[in-house]
Amino acid sequence: MIISLIGPDGAGKSTHVKYLKEYFKKLDFETEIVYPFNYFILRKVLNIFKNNKPSKKTKQNLKINNISLFKLWPIISLFDNYLHYLLGIKLKSSQKIIITDRYFYDLATAFKEFGYTTNYLYKIYLKAIPKPDICIILNGNPQTLKSREHKDKHSIDFFERQHKRYKQISKYLKIPSVNIDKSMRACRKEILRIIYEKATI
Repeated sequence: MIISLIGPDGAGKSTHVKYLKEYFKKLDFETEIVYPFNYFILRKVLNIFKNNKPSKKTKQNLKINNISLFKLWPIISLFDNYLHYLLGIKLKSSQKIIITDRYFYDLATAFKEFGYTTNYLYKIYLKAIPKPDICIILNGNPQTLKSREHKDKHSIDFFERQHKRYKQISKYLKIPSVNIDKSMRACRKEILRIIYEKATI
């Protein structure tokens, strides 16, 4: 079984993922946490380019072609998502409960934030992503999200955009959402309720 927690920065995904792992462990289920926000195969390819510094001419060509590359990047990433899903997540889920801290939907919101994709392609990308067995969005008031940020890296506008995007994802993909403005105990209770409603564990 694959259970994914997604949502804006500061929504408490990692905290709740660790709680779920301990919860299922106490019930004698073998569980594993997976972090699919990073690239699977592409990460290795990018590391090769990072270790081999390009010449001045290559750098100039990269600057010229970077706009086209950014537009193609979500499509390239989608293939990487499927490989990660099939080889790094799905195969394991037949033997244990896989809990993902973030999911490929979070990567899609990053593409939208940085302008790598249009609204039309963004929606296609969301629909094309392989679905986990259970997905839950953790979302909250932008002020609450910002207050939980470890380093003051983002403006309140950033959290307002994230909050809005995840509300749209919830509606567009029919993914249940948990309001993290409630107490930690109330959030955990709601997360478990959704899990038990959607799966027989």
